[in-house]
Amino acid sequence: MKSFWRFGAVALLVMAGTLRADDSSLRQEIDDLRSKVASLESSEMAPAAGGDAASLTSMKKKGSIQIGGNVEMDVQVIHRDEDTAGDEVDSTVFRTADADLDFKVSASKDAYLYITLDLDDMWNQTADQDDLLEECYFMWTNVRGSAFDVRLGKGELAYGLDKDVVITDSYNHGNGNNSYLGRAFEAVGTTTANDHGNVGNFINIGEIDNVFMVEGTYRWKNLLKVEAALFQNNDTTGGGRTTRGMHEDRSDDTLFFQSYAVRATLTPIENLKLIASVVNQHNDSAGDDAVSKEAEEDQYSVSLAFDWNVKKFPLEIFGEYQHGWDYNYNDDICVDVAQIGAIYGITKTIDIIGEVEYMDIDSGDANNESEHYIKAVAAGKYSFDNGIYMMVEYCHEWYEADDSDRDADADVVSFRTGLSF
Repeated sequence: MKSFWRFGAVALLVMAGTLRADDSSLRQEIDDLRSKVASLESSEMAPAAGGDAASLTSMKKKGSIQIGGNVEMDVQVIHRDEDTAGDEVDSTVFRTADADLDFKVSASKDAYLYITLDLDDMWNQTADQDDLLEECYFMWTNVRGSAFDVRLGKGELAYGLDKDVVITDSYNHGNGNNSYLGRAFEAVGTTTANDHGNVGNFINIGEIDNVFMVEGTYRWKNLLKVEAALFQNNDTTGGGRTTRGMHEDRSDDTLFFQSYAVRATLTPIENLKLIASVVNQHNDSAGDDAVSKEAEEDQYSVSLAFDWNVKKFPLEIFGEYQHGWDYNYNDDICVDVAQIGAIYGITKTIDIIGEVEYMDIDSGDANNESEHYIKAVAAGKYSFDNGIYMMVEYCHEWYEADDSDRDADADVVSFRTGLSF
């Protein structure tokens, strides 16, 4: 049928070209026909994309390629306590919160390869962020017409809500950049230690990415989604790359039912998600009793979360609670993290965001002391028609420790320019 219409359109063009087209309306009709023929030919140039002219076709004609990404550039002015003795330090930090380049290579309707290049990992290098290849996995959806999906490769683990919508990273995010007090914030990307050291015993909990995994997903109607994965723990030596740590005569993590994650997402009503997940991270050499009598070879965490887009108002409310025990592979340490936040759309282009988070760390030290981190964030976001957006934010963070007079705080004003494409 397409060939018939194309032949007819071309024939009309040939006939029209033999006429004296002095009439302006006739010229306009000829231009419209030319445009339609060009559009039809363009769609047929990308057969692997199902006729999607927005996709590229691979050189070997084996798949359609879609390219996207996310870039966020931040400027942060930080005033914080250097330590719990009351000394203060000021700094201005420029950073790329994200600089990702994504490739989706579709071999068919239900099978594709997904690759993410994390460009700023090569700029802001730390011990666990020095790998350009953030994600690289094969995905099969609706396997043989069923409700099952399969993912194989390297990517982010199906764990937690990981709602990270403001400039200041969430405690739940788990990438190590989420406290102005609990780490030497200005030391990221440097090769030498910063004299303005961490405040307290900050122990991270949350998102787990850059892991090799085998994952299966099951969907039941529009009500329930269950994701389960076996993965190789990056807390062993190797840091998300091809090598893996060894403990004596065996691997630190063999990928054989040692590290695993399960996440269930329930959608009882439209626009409301209830999420529960659990993860176990295994590190064989960390549990060696020769190191410490408190050492454990596994650390665990659970997450309960919700995300609700209120139907009658331009309002989204979200929250998450996490508990981790045997953390840092030590049976004396447990961590609790709580988050509550909201996004309100004043107009189609302006959002107001508020968020409060709390972290409690029972570090099992000699004084059996608990440490607390709290932060409150208020932000505004303006989105342009071209996809670029800008944000401005104020954050205040507190630290305090039980059974002592230790405390500290930080004030931070941040500005972001971003684009997702």
